[in-house]
Amino acid sequence: MLQNEWPSFTCPQIGRKFWLQEWNKHGTCTKSALDEMSYFHATLNLHNNINILEVLAKANIKPNNQFYPLKMITTVITQATRFKPFIFCNNDAQGYAQIWQVAHCVDKNGIDLINCNNPLKGPQSCASSIKFPSY
Repeated sequence: MLQNEWPSFTCPQIGRKFWLQEWNKHGTCTKSALDEMSYFHATLNLHNNINILEVLAKANIKPNNQFYPLKMITTVITQATRFKPFIFCNNDAQGYAQIWQVAHCVDKNGIDLINCNNPLKGPQSCASSIKFPSY
C-alpha cells in the first residue's frame, strides 16, 4: 500500500528505509496515540482528503514552471483546508526559489489538522514569488 500511496520520488527503490525515515522524523510525535501502521493510515487518510494539486489548480496555480506569489499559494491552501500550511522551497538549477513541499500540521493524536505556526527545520525559506516546477 505505501509503495503506491506514498512513494519516494527521489529514490523509489529505498522503500522501507524511506518510510522509516518518515516515521522517525514525523510519526514519533504521535507514538503515544498511534503505532507506526496507524500513523501511516492516518497520514494517508489526510492526504486523500486534501488534494493540494487540485486545490491549487482550481486557483489557476499549476506546475508549469511559472512564478506565483507565496502568499497566494498559502492563502489558497488555507482557504481550502481551513488550516495554515508550511510551504518549503528549494532552489532550481538556475538558483530560483521553487516550491518543494507543502506540509500540514496535525494534533498530537495525528488525526486532526491544526494551524502550522512554529517554523519547522527544513529547506531554506521561500522567496515572495516562487516557481512551481513542472514534473
